Amino acid sequence: MLKMSDMKIEDTVILWDCSRSMVRAHKKTSRLRVAQKIIAHFIETKLSIDPKDSISVVIFGSRTKKLTDFSNYPDDLKESLKKFEIMGKTKLDDGIAFALQLLVKQIQKIGGKIYRIFVVTDISKYKLSDRLKKMAKLANGLGIFIDICQIGGKPVEEDKNVLKKIAKATRAEYAFFLNMKALIRGVEGFASKKITQESEDYFDPNKEKKIPKLITEVSVDLRRPSINEIREMMKSKVDYKCQICYQNQCPVCKSPFYACGRFCPSCGRPIHLHCASMWAERSDFPEKNVFRCPFCYFLLKIPKSVQKLMSVTGGQSIKIMDNEDLAGRPVKMVRIPDEEIVDIDDACSYCNTIFSPGEKVYQCNACNSYYHERCLSEMYNELKACRVCGGKIT
Repeated sequence: MLKMSDMKIEDTVILWDCSRSMVRAHKKTSRLRVAQKIIAHFIETKLSIDPKDSISVVIFGSRTKKLTDFSNYPDDLKESLKKFEIMGKTKLDDGIAFALQLLVKQIQKIGGKIYRIFVVTDISKYKLSDRLKKMAKLANGLGIFIDICQIGGKPVEEDKNVLKKIAKATRAEYAFFLNMKALIRGVEGFASKKITQESEDYFDPNKEKKIPKLITEVSVDLRRPSINEIREMMKSKVDYKCQICYQNQCPVCKSPFYACGRFCPSCGRPIHLHCASMWAERSDFPEKNVFRCPFCYFLLKIPKSVQKLMSVTGGQSIKIMDNEDLAGRPVKMVRIPDEEIVDIDDACSYCNTIFSPGEKVYQCNACNSYYHERCLSEMYNELKACRVCGGKIT
């Protein structure tokens, strides 16, 4: 039996899948609510075993968001679970990349602990991309365990189970649950301490050749302002200033912050997209769209189209362009047939809530984002443009 004196302190990032599929029913409730309940149980159990452990909660879907920094206060952590959002389709690789960066910062601070990622998802089929393989290799090299708890969905054949392969590659555990009682017991098992021969030390010179370098696959996108943030900025209630040029107006495209501004998803600092592009150009990374946040050193990336346009124009005044270079161009909102609404595997890009039968739903013909009719009307009155791609609604 493991003695308290033999226990290593653990830092754990909980990765909570808040994608559209998690809204599906699981018994009498949704998988999302089941996940919320068992994550709260994980927090209580883990911190009752060792109050010195720390936990951070991150939600992911089509984008990634940190709900709370590392903490060992269970009430605060459980309270943060109420701040979840529905986030479109699942992007597991972005979620893991975000979690790895959080843990690398912890490793650099202290070291000598055990570092874990606990994924709660309903993914049944997912492509094992090269990026995921590299991140699993990186996690293993850093001694980071990626435990995965699958709720519902369909069982997958052993050789096609991507989640199990990721867990196995990082010497961690994978489990699939349909029964609530079994799920509770399983989560208690996940919350228990990892037993290792010795803790990993990132700064051990003998390990230098074994650990893969921090690769650009773990870089994450700058966060776009939410519609509420844009509304406040347009009403001049908030005056964000880029933390690189210290101005509200972008010095490159001459646009106000609500048009060109982004935020670091880790520390929340405001940065102009084009200022970030110029900062990235001076970075040491081979990929010139990758850079570190000047303040928290989180590894970030900007759309390659923006970087390319900046290099072509020499940094002269240019229009705001997004991933698909659609900003400012005419787009149309197409009505989705009523019978197809139940098949939409995404949330409204304006209010972030799901669609119900009987509602009128529209889709941008340029970026394929969906909107409730009422949300589309409000967005048109405020922005006259698509919230996601920036295309001018005609």
